[in-house]
Amino acid sequence: MTEQEDLFMQAFRFTSMGMALVALDGRWIDANEAFIRLVGYTRMELRELTFQDITHPDDLAADAHLASQMGNGLIPSYRIDKRYLHRSGYPVWVSMTASMVRDRGGDPDFVVVHADDISARMRAEADRDAFFDLSPDMLVIQGPSDRFERVNDRWTAVLGWSSQELTSRPFLDFVHPDDHARTMAEAHATGRGQPLKGFRNRYRHKDGDYVWLEWSTRVVGNGRLYCAARDVTAQQQVLERLHVQGDALRAASNGVVIIDPNAAGSPIIYCNPAFERITGYSQAEVLGRNCAFLHRNDKSQEQLQRLSEAMAAGRECQVVLRNYRRNGELFINELLMAPVRDKAGGLLNYVGILEDITERVKAQDELRHRELHLQQIMKRVPALIFQWHARHDGRQGFNYISERCRDMFGVPANALMADWSRVPIHPEDMTCFTDSIALAIADRSDWYFEGRLLCSDGGIRWIKATSSPTEMTADGLTFTGIVLDVTAERQALEHHRAHESRIRQAVESANEAFSTRRDLERKLEQERRLLNTILETIDVGVKVCDADGLIVLVNRAARELSGIADGRGMALAEWAEASGMYGVNEAGEKKEMGLSQALQGSPVRNLELEVKHAPEARHVSVNAKPLLDGSGAVYGAVAVLSDVTELKAVERQLTLLARHDTLTGLPNRRHFDEKLAEGMVRAARSGQTLALMVIDVDYFKQINDTHGHAGGDAVLRETAIRLKRHVRATDTVARLGGDEFVVILEGLHSGEEADVIAAKLIDAGRQPLMLQDGGVVPSISIGIGVAAPGTGKDRDALMLDADKALYEAKRAGRDCFRRMNLNIG
Repeated sequence: MTEQEDLFMQAFRFTSMGMALVALDGRWIDANEAFIRLVGYTRMELRELTFQDITHPDDLAADAHLASQMGNGLIPSYRIDKRYLHRSGYPVWVSMTASMVRDRGGDPDFVVVHADDISARMRAEADRDAFFDLSPDMLVIQGPSDRFERVNDRWTAVLGWSSQELTSRPFLDFVHPDDHARTMAEAHATGRGQPLKGFRNRYRHKDGDYVWLEWSTRVVGNGRLYCAARDVTAQQQVLERLHVQGDALRAASNGVVIIDPNAAGSPIIYCNPAFERITGYSQAEVLGRNCAFLHRNDKSQEQLQRLSEAMAAGRECQVVLRNYRRNGELFINELLMAPVRDKAGGLLNYVGILEDITERVKAQDELRHRELHLQQIMKRVPALIFQWHARHDGRQGFNYISERCRDMFGVPANALMADWSRVPIHPEDMTCFTDSIALAIADRSDWYFEGRLLCSDGGIRWIKATSSPTEMTADGLTFTGIVLDVTAERQALEHHRAHESRIRQAVESANEAFSTRRDLERKLEQERRLLNTILETIDVGVKVCDADGLIVLVNRAARELSGIADGRGMALAEWAEASGMYGVNEAGEKKEMGLSQALQGSPVRNLELEVKHAPEARHVSVNAKPLLDGSGAVYGAVAVLSDVTELKAVERQLTLLARHDTLTGLPNRRHFDEKLAEGMVRAARSGQTLALMVIDVDYFKQINDTHGHAGGDAVLRETAIRLKRHVRATDTVARLGGDEFVVILEGLHSGEEADVIAAKLIDAGRQPLMLQDGGVVPSISIGIGVAAPGTGKDRDALMLDADKALYEAKRAGRDCFRRMNLNIG
């Protein structure tokens, strides 16, 4: 045996690929271990058989034909995917290569067979083909050309085109012309390896209509695009109808989410900014996911079962759920989930309205105490402030209207308080006004209206009104909001448009009669002066730029807001930095945020900016829109700037009132939750012990029954004073509601320090108290939970320990304290 033959035999025996030697008459001469495992026969059994004996009958003719061609010298070798019959009877798919070996004289001697097991691949391809043909989605495979290689029958069902018609023409022939550029951009991005999901475009039906499709696409290793599309025309129509309500949804204080129940997994297809703010998730992280991610591992909630049953039955449902923000923080969500149906009653979507009720306002009494201060602030706000109610029995009316009522509406406040329908809305705008109110009540969402008032002298005044539901009770809803007089802004913009129209008409007239040019120039100058006078008179800032982004007009109010004496000729970025009215993009660059966006054709609405260079904090609201010529091309942009600093101050004041208990002045539950979370973070960082006391006033119901609610309130206020008097300045005392108080003790070295403080509080709680109708000797019971370093206790575990300890203190007879795992009275 030569060295070459020896090497061949070594490779033959030890290679992991199946190899065999076949005689010219088809008999098996020898096989290695890999081939024997592949077909299940022993070497002795194979030598009694031919390759035809173990070849699947359906593959035998093709294999024998190629073997005959190789034997006759027409081909030196061949490769074929075929099936061997395993000794156990089942077929084994292999990729087989057969090569002829010749003797020294050049005559055929025997055949070398290499067989690679491809059964798994063939099963996968069969599964793929079955899935391709049976899938309810529209599946397509596209190679490097501009045509589809293969489509399933669902394409014909949705679009009416046959498979042959769809694959014989460039796919762009079927795409709506307005979608060509977007479609090609997405196709190029996918070709560069970026998976595509959620892209939508329109395909032409054979009858001429267009169908909206939603795509999911990825590139596989062979360079082909594997795509899945589905008909979302009905869903798109719903979204287009909802687009009219888009501004209201984006401005809503409650979270709004829209779900597609007809897609796999019932994914989220829309969420508003309030949903992002409540949950901490961005819209990009939410879209396409099921709402279950908000529950995390807390999925055994009874209310979840109620929600699932209602949605399965297509019913509206309102539940209270434990949800978790992106940072893991627990929040309690009151969710109203309502179905949206088409005209035939088919289910299109579910719309969910979320309210974070862990932050519910509990400050009505405190608001009354600060009413005078708020009224002073309201006098400085250039807007009418109101509170309005809508009862479930149909009654509606104002709870409060600020002093600007007569100036704004021409009607005294007491007249509107008695009959809210006396608001002098222009008859042509009345339907829009009433419909917007009905929609806000039905959806429990923000209310927005912009329209005209008909003054008593016949004049017209434009207003912009917005409000949010600030209280939802069993009786109905309460809305709080503002009304702004935007007449000057409207007149300025309308006069500007009219001025442009008159200029165009004048220019056309000048072309026809050049002799009137001087008169026309004189008239245009008068119009220009009139426009400048109006712009310089109004208290709303106006700035205009040309198509190159250079400032061409800045009125008096805008100059005062910006602090720039004359901004004409400045670039947008230069003006923004000099005025302090700029935003910062992802790259950290300062950017003008109004006119620059409007120049791109996108209007800007109610964008709030903080004036960075002002001596005191100032806030400006920006509205901007592009200026279009007769052909629709952008030749500039106009922005309106409003100083909303005082309005922001009112909002901050209202937010402050929502964080304290109105009876005792102590932090409320919301403020307590924040303090406890911050304290546990500090304790974990410092390695010190934190203790939580849960405190109940003993027999408080008897005190209320005996001395009335006034006496009960006096006991609660005195209890709050005693608790704060006997704890450290660094500790937090809060009232959660009723007779339940809590104390957070930070910076402890052991749980025993909490016992010392608890004993002082028990003693202080026993001191007699004189009420209007007699004396009372109150007492308190205290339960203590301790979070020591290394225990890993979270907020819920700490609260549970304190509640259990409080229960033990009450069972021991009250007027005592108990600490978890410690029995001390």
